Amino acid sequence: MNLTVPPQRYRSTIDGPIRAAVPQVIGKALTDEGEIAMSVCKEQHRYSELFADLPPSQAGSGRHKCAGCAYNRGIEDGLAQKEHIDLDLDGLPDSQAGNVRHQSPHAAWAMGYLEGVRRSYK
Repeated sequence: MNLTVPPQRYRSTIDGPIRAAVPQVIGKALTDEGEIAMSVCKEQHRYSELFADLPPSQAGSGRHKCAGCAYNRGIEDGLAQKEHIDLDLDGLPDSQAGNVRHQSPHAAWAMGYLEGVRRSYK
């Protein structure tokens, strides 16, 4: 069996049953063109000074994830005093804007969790 590579000018798309066979797209929404659909945060919390002092992060699964959305999820988990934590960073929208740019979603979630626990006692 011979495989050929199409010329560079042709754009590849993922279509039909091939979608399920490609590990990097399993579980992710795809556009009609077969590209991975990325959600992007449009909330104003992206510009909040609250996130300016978070530790920087550009590595791992939290890369480019919205620290503001992670904070909000932490508040929800803290209010519920969840004891079994699943951050699910893949479920957070991306963000490259404002004070959440390259900030740790892990630290943002932890800060939100603490705030949520504090509020749960009031």
